Amino acid sequence: MTQTAPIGPPEVGGLGVHRNAGDLRRHLLLQWFAKAGRAFPWREYTVEWHVLLAEMLLLRTRADIVAKHIGAVIQRFPTAEAMASQGFESAEESLRPLGLRWRAHRLYQLATVIVNDYGGRVPVERRALLDLPGVGPYVASATLSKLTGEKVLLTDTNTVRVAKRVAGLGLEGDIRRRKVVQKAIASLMNGPVGAAEWHAILDLGATVCLPRKPLCTECPIVSLCAFGTAQVEIAPITSLSRQRSGRLGARVESMS
Repeated sequence: MTQTAPIGPPEVGGLGVHRNAGDLRRHLLLQWFAKAGRAFPWREYTVEWHVLLAEMLLLRTRADIVAKHIGAVIQRFPTAEAMASQGFESAEESLRPLGLRWRAHRLYQLATVIVNDYGGRVPVERRALLDLPGVGPYVASATLSKLTGEKVLLTDTNTVRVAKRVAGLGLEGDIRRRKVVQKAIASLMNGPVGAAEWHAILDLGATVCLPRKPLCTECPIVSLCAFGTAQVEIAPITSLSRQRSGRLGARVESMS
């Protein structure tokens, strides 16, 4: 049994301007993200403390759970001073609905250091961020990407899964720190990129490039993915006009 499914967005103009596969993936992902990306409140945050607090809450926590409660947390602790002054017990109470009571002490420490050492302002320099309690490379990079526009590489479950499939890496387990995986992540969009690109990758991993049953026929970069092209037979482009319009087709073999 076969079925026909579109590959990539319906219009991908100007393919010739892209220097390599990484640039083209970036173009396709941003185009897809503009239509299918998820909306989360923290993606609109501009206050340093709010951005950092959101990234800390999102660590190893489902985004939909954080989305339900982060408004109340921000309202209760609009500044680092508010959390530091209200104390550990208040932070613990506020984080209970997220199932993150165990993280309250670290967040209280974080707020206290920001108040005592930085006058209540979150530092926006990488080394200073990494010196803060509980802030590791991922949180520092995500925070700087949002606040300063710094181009970064982000390594989390979703970005690793997308990168290893694109690169055709048959690796399992905790592979985040392996050099070959870091290289694959860097190659996704031709090097470090900004917040919008990483939001696109995170959303692709969460909604399309799923762990067990990836939806390859809905993926905007399937034709630029080693795993995807093994699942989907890409129909050849038969004319220059089709190449320019980017209207690609695919014949998909049913996996059932």
